[in-house]
Amino acid sequence: MDLFQKSNIENYLNAKPDSMHFAQLAEVLLNENEPEAAVEICKNGLKLLPKSSEGYFVYSLALFQLNKYIEGLEQLKLCIKSDPGYLQAYYLLVKNGKKELPSEELITYYKKIQRLNPFDLSVSGEISKLSEKIEAKYKAEALQREENARREAEKQKKIQQEEENRVIEKKDVQLNEQEEKSKNPETEKNIFVKKITPAEIPESVAHLGPAMETPAEPEIPKSEKVVVKQKSSIGIKMADDDDESEIIEQAKISPKVESKKETKVQKKENKKAKSGRAIDKENEKVELNIPIPTLTFVEVLKKQKLFDQALRILEILEEKSADKSRIEKARAEIIQLKAQEAL
Repeated sequence: MDLFQKSNIENYLNAKPDSMHFAQLAEVLLNENEPEAAVEICKNGLKLLPKSSEGYFVYSLALFQLNKYIEGLEQLKLCIKSDPGYLQAYYLLVKNGKKELPSEELITYYKKIQRLNPFDLSVSGEISKLSEKIEAKYKAEALQREENARREAEKQKKIQQEEENRVIEKKDVQLNEQEEKSKNPETEKNIFVKKITPAEIPESVAHLGPAMETPAEPEIPKSEKVVVKQKSSIGIKMADDDDESEIIEQAKISPKVESKKETKVQKKENKKAKSGRAIDKENEKVELNIPIPTLTFVEVLKKQKLFDQALRILEILEEKSADKSRIEKARAEIIQLKAQEAL
């Protein structure tokens, strides 16, 4: 039986589908320019004979003829895996894999050819070319890595310099602020101490004072006199006990008069005092008749900035009252206002 004739091979494969001669039939189809039919024959034959190196080789030829180079190279790799001594598969790999395969892999195939066919002197030249190509590639990669490292170092240096500049600018601003504060010491003081200017007190509030719940006040004899230091020409006069809602009226403070009519001796003394010296109104002491000193009275004095008089009233209340905490709180507020007023 002539196996090299197409009809004879087809008949033989029909009788024995698992025959290794399917590769010969596929090669005949390739020669007749029927690569698709050759691919189908190889697929079916390799399913039955998966270790047929000849089948993989013809299969790769059919794929190359169809311009399917990646798939063809894969079939060649299967071919040399099935038969590591298949010299023609190595030649075809280095021929069709120059663009698709890496240089390191091509060198491996060339070295295999060199062992299988030591008489092919061109192989050593190809290996040298590929080695030079690999070396140049490594050098280019090394240079690229150095360039990337240099750029990254410059980037980090720039970031660090910008951060240092920000810190220096911040310190300069702080130093300038400190210099300004040292030149104007009142500026720093005014940041924390806000001078409180008294607002105009409505007449109704000035007369009645703020609504406060006060404990029972101790009884103090009406005849008790309080000596206070006159602050200005405007003072306070207490109302009667019967109507404490109208405690205070603004009026001129006048010294207590022992009798409604002055004696002749007193008139003479007054004339001498007026002609001989000027009365120091800031240090003049006057006496006020205060029927009942109360915390309400203290609030009114505080609003009119008569702090010394208010502190004196608190001393009297402290001696007579059991509620020391409210008196201490009122005293602290008056002292604080007095200090702020002095600024």
